[in-house]
Amino acid sequence: MTAHCALYVPVDFFPSRAQLEPHCPDAYLEVKGFEEEAVIKWKGLEVKLSRMPPSSVASHLQGFIGYVKEHQGNAALETRILHTRAVYGCVIEPDFDEAGRVMRLVGGLTDAADGLAFIDGEVFGPGGRGLLLGEEKLVPPSAKRVLLRAQVLLALSLRGLLEEDAKGPHHERAEGLRQTLFDWAEETLSEELEPEEHQFLAASLGEPEEHLVLDAVWRAEGAQVLLWALGARPLPAFDRQENPYDVAQESGVMNELPASLLHPKLVPVQDLEAKRNTLLGIHWRLREVTREPGVVDFAKFAQSAWFGAFSIEGVPLVGGDLAVGEVAVSKLEPAKLSLVNSIAHERHLAANWLIGVNVNYSAVNTPT
Repeated sequence: MTAHCALYVPVDFFPSRAQLEPHCPDAYLEVKGFEEEAVIKWKGLEVKLSRMPPSSVASHLQGFIGYVKEHQGNAALETRILHTRAVYGCVIEPDFDEAGRVMRLVGGLTDAADGLAFIDGEVFGPGGRGLLLGEEKLVPPSAKRVLLRAQVLLALSLRGLLEEDAKGPHHERAEGLRQTLFDWAEETLSEELEPEEHQFLAASLGEPEEHLVLDAVWRAEGAQVLLWALGARPLPAFDRQENPYDVAQESGVMNELPASLLHPKLVPVQDLEAKRNTLLGIHWRLREVTREPGVVDFAKFAQSAWFGAFSIEGVPLVGGDLAVGEVAVSKLEPAKLSLVNSIAHERHLAANWLIGVNVNYSAVNTPT
């Protein structure tokens, strides 16, 4: 008898010997990195791990999502599957062992990569959680946590903006504001801050790398989606930004909470899912035009998108295609296209987190 399972991981490489060894310390291990295969052997037990050809992954994932839909899986799990960058097949001879060595290997790799494992019809997440047939399906965050996360994202954005004064005459004042912001965040947001976020807020002005500063500034766009989900403020148009300082002040960052957020409550689930699909559709179009320049009938796409129909009410169109003002996205200047694409990415990411794709905000991706 031969058993099989598959691993779905959000990293685009095959595990090395050093990455495999901790999960099978008492086994003979042969890794063929060039062929992207590994053989793990114990006495009377063998596991062959091999990577699926990258050209086959996309169609395989669509089939996997079809299976999930048939078994009443939710949008969060479907999106988590789409995070997959590599699929590893496992052939187990003769079968899963009673000592649990195969499960230790499979579970260890799943945990280490924050991936998924498909075994006997069930989809397992990190920690061995059954996410499809079991009772541990991916669930959305609470309204309280959404508020805290929105404030974290705004605090990160404000911290990033302070870097503009790092080398100027206002450095000392800006550093004082950074310390005040950090002290407030530690006291108010400690339960929601991820380690890297805490480290960024704690760093003195001038210390963080430039790409981290830019990423932090953009986080304000995700906060806009979370505040919309709490019914606190309308979501700006997909091509429009608002000053993060103004949004933060209205959202209780180093300030009193407004009445609308004293008892946070999320909008209905169906509204959340509808908004997410619209944000996904917009992000898809902005990415697509960079891959394949040209006009797309966006209105038609909205009716038959691969992830389901979505509303384009209030979304500007020119000649049927998505537009910024009076200009179709296919005609946008590169700088403007890059700007709206960045807005779309952050809002799509926040929408994915809202439906429960991953507990950790930093682990959420934006597959289109």
